[in-house]
Amino acid sequence: MTSSLSNTTSRRSISMSADSSKTRRARSAFAPSPKCNFGPKGTLKKVQNNDQLIVIQDPSSQRLHWISPPYNILII
Repeated sequence: MTSSLSNTTSRRSISMSADSSKTRRARSAFAPSPKCNFGPKGTLKKVQNNDQLIVIQDPSSQRLHWISPPYNILII
């Protein structure tokens, strides 16, 4: 009885791993840039130097450019 129990659990683990491999997402080093929307009043400041476009930017180095002054700001 124990051999049949271990046999069914091994089949179950194999089928679960096969299912998870189908749903695994591909990863790419050249993924598209995330869309940063800050509403109608704020946008990310444009990069002046073309050399900075190739390098992945640290989010703390990004600066917001205000089209018009906001009434309030929520930083998360």
